[in-house]
Amino acid sequence: MKASEVRIGNWVYNEKRHFIKVSSISNDSGIMCIAHIPENKCYPIPLSRDIVQKCGFGEVGMYENVYHKDNIRIHFDKNCKDEETGSVLFIMYNDDDSTFSKEVASLHELQNLYFALADKELECAI
Repeated sequence: MKASEVRIGNWVYNEKRHFIKVSSISNDSGIMCIAHIPENKCYPIPLSRDIVQKCGFGEVGMYENVYHKDNIRIHFDKNCKDEETGSVLFIMYNDDDSTFSKEVASLHELQNLYFALADKELECAI
């Protein structure tokens, strides 16, 4: 994972698959580090239904693979089982019209896109 892909506050995995919240990004001794861990030992957290719910997205009642928060909806691939991660189509709605859509696969991508669209941080209770 490249340090240029993350921002302070993003969540990543370390080698032991422990969640780490990025608190700093530095270039110590010529080695880019994310939260004091070399960038080659940090990994993106794949999106799952559990992860998006921990970020405050709720299920849309009539659609089993759709989650929403504010004016933003996340559509999971219908072939993806609950415990699996899978393709995600991120869509922002504005007055019921689709104004933006982008496929995302990891939590830090969702956090960065949410910030760009909603102009606020996506808080995650991980």
